[in-house]
Amino acid sequence: MSATPPADAVRARPAHKPRDVRCPTCNAGLPVQDEHARTVACAYCGTIQKLGEVEARVLGRGPKKKPKFQLRLGDRLQFDGGRYEVVARLLFEEEDEGKTTEEREYLLYSPRRGTLYLDEYEGDWKLLKVWHSQPENQHAYAMDEGASLRTGDGSSWTCEESGEYLLRYVDGSLPWVASVGNRVKYASFRGAGGAVLEVERSGKEIEVARGRKLTVDDVKAAIVSRSASSPGAEKDQALAAANRARDDAKQRASRIVRAVALVCIALNLVGALVTWFRGTNVGRASVPLEKLEGETLVGPWDLPVGLARFDVEAPNLKDEWEAVDLALVEGDDRVVDVMDADLDYYSGYEDGENWSEGSGKESVYVLVPRAGAWRLLVHATGGRGESEQATGAPASLEIGVFTGVSLSGPFVFAGVFCMIVWVLAGAVGRSRRVLEEL
Repeated sequence: MSATPPADAVRARPAHKPRDVRCPTCNAGLPVQDEHARTVACAYCGTIQKLGEVEARVLGRGPKKKPKFQLRLGDRLQFDGGRYEVVARLLFEEEDEGKTTEEREYLLYSPRRGTLYLDEYEGDWKLLKVWHSQPENQHAYAMDEGASLRTGDGSSWTCEESGEYLLRYVDGSLPWVASVGNRVKYASFRGAGGAVLEVERSGKEIEVARGRKLTVDDVKAAIVSRSASSPGAEKDQALAAANRARDDAKQRASRIVRAVALVCIALNLVGALVTWFRGTNVGRASVPLEKLEGETLVGPWDLPVGLARFDVEAPNLKDEWEAVDLALVEGDDRVVDVMDADLDYYSGYEDGENWSEGSGKESVYVLVPRAGAWRLLVHATGGRGESEQATGAPASLEIGVFTGVSLSGPFVFAGVFCMIVWVLAGAVGRSRRVLEEL
């Protein structure tokens, strides 16, 4: 004998089978998760379509550059004991005093519980559900900040902000007809116990939704699974693979450039050190203090054709500066080149520590045009402390003469350039395309 079920028994809801719609622009597959969907947007070319009985009618296209969202189509979240799937994503823009702000809205769908709206604005989240208790003010969507509002259930609300959004992007499937460029007037309200109320007007339709604020951690905790495949998964996976290949190639190129730059830094450092210490000492001259008041000839030295270096040093300089003028003289009085060396040395004791700055030694270079006997014409003046007034040469000089030298400056500059390249290559290598995830 079979039992007859009572008349009020609940019949199990049949599972919804997603429809397979093809984009008329790029032919990508667009599964429609919600059987009530009236609009579906292609996540790849941006074409937005109205779903009809027989075929789709193109309503418009979104921007070519796809905006970033923190949730993917197909992600599953759990709120209040029910599981929902992200079936659509919308991006709204609002301009206020020249500043453009963005709000992202995720349409969450459950075959048994209907839809929820998850809104994100500058890191703040709201979870909303359509509410059928209407506001007493029929223009609630245009109320000013601080204004009070009552709804049909007797609840009191205070307006936090109002304005107008412009729909800039949509993908997934929606239970209403949406086109890029649609304008939505809105007002946000706060109520007792942390409740929030949203009143929106799009065209002639007014919608009221009630919910609560969420934190980023609340949203993270609600995620049950991330979508491994979404509409047009093949294209998405191919794009991801191409991005990974590009990033890997960028990383390899960065490592190669950094390795080459590191080698160049080492070579130029060695070159700078070798040239700094390179040279044959062919003579030395001491110039006492009393001879520096006028012009004094020192030398001669037999110098070959090429670069020569003169190390000018004032070993007794202390809290003083000394400006030295040098001239390369051929024979008795023929000046071929003029040089100068600026020496200064300061020291002291401060805050329990000894300090010093400056140097009493400087190297000057000169190109000797002809082999022969050459001399230096030397003159110096200087002063004490930070005074710019010259009072006479403060210290005697020691001058060393070197031949067969090379300039270390080019190696230093090349080494610094290679170091900059090394740093920049590292920065470029780290600038990988990061997917926005919670």
